[in-house]
Amino acid sequence: MEPYASSGAMHEAFMENHGGGVPVAVIDALVAAAGDAGTRARAIAQVVETIAMIEQSLGRQVSRKPLREAIWFWWNVPRFDKVPKVRSKYPLTLKWSPAAWYGHSDPTVSLVIEHVVPLGIVIQRLIDTSGDEVRIRSILNDIEFVVITRAEDAQITQAGWRTTAPTDGDRYQRYREADLPLEKFVVPCELMAQAEGEALA
Repeated sequence: MEPYASSGAMHEAFMENHGGGVPVAVIDALVAAAGDAGTRARAIAQVVETIAMIEQSLGRQVSRKPLREAIWFWWNVPRFDKVPKVRSKYPLTLKWSPAAWYGHSDPTVSLVIEHVVPLGIVIQRLIDTSGDEVRIRSILNDIEFVVITRAEDAQITQAGWRTTAPTDGDRYQRYREADLPLEKFVVPCELMAQAEGEALA
């Protein structure tokens, strides 16, 4: 699903993923808002603005799952499109926990691409912009991921940080309190480049 896709293709994609949980009228409004967008950031801004307007009109929060999909397909997937990955999904340019990296070749080890700042918080920040594209682009550019194991993801939840983040600006506190110190994380591409350099020396 691309920001240049036809309205029919976008509608079908949203319905396929969320037809059972999102009112069709909301999906129609989102598709109409993003259909003429010329850039990925602009497409997301249109979706954000539409959801903000719908929520203001209804006086309550509606499902934000379509926005989650828009962020993933229109922003994150293109960012990772050209980078090397393992299992065709997990970018080697991200920070990986040692357990994730050393277990990546073991099919029994489940991996997770984890938002350093929980996505729900990012989405609320986007909604609060009311569709301001400059602010939205800044928020999107600030999205950071790490790769961890499913077990480590559970540690973060058990430490009380599944959907919350520190308020003092230290986004990595979640990991330290879950006994996942970021200073021990590795960037596989850097490790591989270093190993290649040493082999050629």
